[in-house]
Amino acid sequence: GVYPEFDEHAYLAGEVAPVFFGSALNTFGVKELLDCFVRIAPSPRPVTTEERMVNPDEEGFSGFVFKIHA
Repeated sequence: GVYPEFDEHAYLAGEVAPVFFGSALNTFGVKELLDCFVRIAPSPRPVTTEERMVNPDEEGFSGFVFKIHA
């Protein structure tokens, strides 16, 4: 191909970033994006907040969801 094969180690080191193309309106590429995200995304790490350390294996969940619209 034009580009070298995806290197997961380079991705986890922050040296490369995957690029996806698709259409949420036509559900084209959505499944592939989510499947790849689940497969290659790093696990969450503990985070120190002003009050305490938040561990990724806690019962509660906090998240931020946003939408980009072209």
